[in-house]
Amino acid sequence: MGLFATTLVGFIALAASLAEGKVYSDLAQLDSAKESYDFIVVGGPNLIVYISMTSQSDMRAPITSAGGIGGSTVASRLSENPRFNVLLIEAGPNNEGIIDIAVPAYFQRINSTYSWGHVTTPQIGLNNPLTNEKLVPPPGGRNASGQYDPRFHGFNGPTSVSLPWGGPTEFDLLAIQNAEHSEEIKFNLDVNSGKPSGLAKKELIISSGSFETPHLLLNSGIGSKPELESIGVQSIHHLPDVGKGLSDHLTFQPLGWSANGVAVPPVNNEVAFEEWRVNRTGPLTEAVGHQLTFARIGREVRGSVWNGSDPAAGVNSPHIEIAFFTVGPQVMAFIVLLTPKSRGSVKLASPNPLTPPLIDLGFLTHPSDLLAITEGIRIAKRWFEGPAYSEYITGFLGPDPDSTLSEQEFEDAVKERGS
Repeated sequence: MGLFATTLVGFIALAASLAEGKVYSDLAQLDSAKESYDFIVVGGPNLIVYISMTSQSDMRAPITSAGGIGGSTVASRLSENPRFNVLLIEAGPNNEGIIDIAVPAYFQRINSTYSWGHVTTPQIGLNNPLTNEKLVPPPGGRNASGQYDPRFHGFNGPTSVSLPWGGPTEFDLLAIQNAEHSEEIKFNLDVNSGKPSGLAKKELIISSGSFETPHLLLNSGIGSKPELESIGVQSIHHLPDVGKGLSDHLTFQPLGWSANGVAVPPVNNEVAFEEWRVNRTGPLTEAVGHQLTFARIGREVRGSVWNGSDPAAGVNSPHIEIAFFTVGPQVMAFIVLLTPKSRGSVKLASPNPLTPPLIDLGFLTHPSDLLAITEGIRIAKRWFEGPAYSEYITGFLGPDPDSTLSEQEFEDAVKERGS
């Protein structure tokens, strides 16, 4: 239970006795000496809502919707057997009445109170070494040109960083001069370059999501023994695949076209919110656009992308998802790769279970994924070449894999816009 020591923990008891359901909102309310459970389900979505269920023979009464699709579903199914006592554990505070969660269009406003706040490790495959960083001038605004390598820094993140207020001193210059003659220590312009509690009688079911499930297992000593012991975690079971093989959908954004569209008037947020509050209608009910396209990469090029294999789940499963939307007189598209070959990992950053894990999505670490994204862009291009758009679309803004861009320029453009 140490993982949840500093947060308010929601405990949902799905009792097997007649018509009994308990909801705990604090660790102290659970008397582990008196309570006994056949199954403990550890669920870990970012947003937590509570569930209370009664179970009496074949009669079950859900009171509210549950926290987490996977964990809540498993707990619900287990509780259908009236002989089982099931405890569902969720982390996080009560989110009842939180408008930013309830209103679909406000999803980007949800703050860290209701999110684990995880960030990924630098994605080298996206030319995006530090996504959280915003490099700003040194204090006082001195010229720091030539004192860092812009390739290894971010400029649009939430965390401002800079070089020191003072420029290189004579002592610094001596160190650089000395490095020119040293065989052991060489000068590196930029160090960011990458060179320098409870027990279940039957089962404990971990359903905490792609990040928190391996995080919890690794903190418990279940994973690669050498990796665990290297950071000071005692291994109790060598299971090297824990935290490996992480897969995520790479999104290329945005692809653009100029068009003869008319700018849509901005939403009056006060009026829209009142409409949503009164009858749950209006523009705030929409979190994304209306158009989603799912496509398979053509057979004629599939072999060159995946060397004859097909990573899709079946012959009718798509490789690409495309979301279209308009921004004033322009059309935009997000290209999503649904069948990536790249794989990442979740690892421990320290032996402290409260330290966030190291999450590496591994974007574009497999060469096939860049080729597949390229074909997704071509699919979107062909879509707007259709006759219905002949008077609407006026030009393609790219990046265009079939233009005068060099192969490297196009690859860089994809990596810069990937997420």
